[in-house]
Amino acid sequence: MIAVACPICEAVIELEDPILDATLVCPECGEEWRLVAVDPPELVYARDMEEEVAIDLDEDHPRESPA
Repeated sequence: MIAVACPICEAVIELEDPILDATLVCPECGEEWRLVAVDPPELVYARDMEEEVAIDLDEDHPRESPA
């Protein structure tokens, strides 16, 4: 088991079976975190880990013509 402090409220979050990239919810403040390292434990905001949306250019989008 590992324990990590919530970066916002410093409540202890205990993890029996830590899994990298797991989403955790602080029992005190309700903030969502992702576990990105186990030794030492490190959390990042879950919302910072959201996938970026890629925009594909297709025929409906104007493209610059070569000069």
